[in-house]
Amino acid sequence: MVLACAGEVGEDARMLRGEVTEFLRAVVSTSDDDWRGYERIPGSGAMAVLHVPGHSTQRVEVNDISRGGVSVRSDWWAEAGTAVDIELPGALGLVTVLTMQSEGGVLELAFHHDEVALPRIDQALAALRAQTENGTALLPNASSA
Repeated sequence: MVLACAGEVGEDARMLRGEVTEFLRAVVSTSDDDWRGYERIPGSGAMAVLHVPGHSTQRVEVNDISRGGVSVRSDWWAEAGTAVDIELPGALGLVTVLTMQSEGGVLELAFHHDEVALPRIDQALAALRAQTENGTALLPNASSA
């Protein structure tokens, strides 16, 4: 029992260390111009697709998004720290997110800040800014949408 609990604590510590390292790497490499990406942008009707292991994909409306994370309208929830994938509107490919909290039909997700995810997050942010300018609904690019 003690060894099993110690293993879980060790895994949690490894995950947290990785998250902190990714965050610090992103902060250190972010120029003053890039900080704009951490401002929340309204979803304005944009849709994303959640990929949850063991469940069918779920189309969700983006409530708001920043370089740090995304909140979506969904009744699905999982324990904080659960990793799932999401197809973001205007981005090419999946991005891994961690569940943060779910309340009142809004699921808050934090992005991993790795070399694969950041360009995809930036694609989605640019697409949503453009959507705001021209007023059209934005959908995920992937074929499962």
